[in-house]
Amino acid sequence: LVAAALVGVLVGAGALRLGEVVLQAAVESDAQRRGPGIKDQLMQRKADALQDVLDALVRDRLDRVGPAADRMAAYTEAIEGYLATDVYRRYGADYRSALVELREAAGRDDREATRAAFGRLEHACLECHFLLEPR
Repeated sequence: LVAAALVGVLVGAGALRLGEVVLQAAVESDAQRRGPGIKDQLMQRKADALQDVLDALVRDRLDRVGPAADRMAAYTEAIEGYLATDVYRRYGADYRSALVELREAAGRDDREATRAAFGRLEHACLECHFLLEPR
């Protein structure tokens, strides 16, 4: 039991660090391409909410996942007017589906399903950023 808990903590710490690195890279990439604007501010807020979800998962505080997911959904609605592309629509649908699954799993206090939904959510975010803004 102690070994399993230790493994869980190590995996969570690794995921937290990976999430921070990936999100920071996406934010830095956006900042280098253009000056700050409303879209960039909304994307940063969405990234901050995603970080809050990751923090809640690592700390086993699923009660904090729903409010952060709600903020992400609100920012997503506001951003959609700026990103009306086929790529955004495709990954946006994946993102919204994962966001719903994330909220529902956290509401059931289902840690495994919440982590799986977070992984799908993060994947949709990364794919969209990499495809919309290729290097």
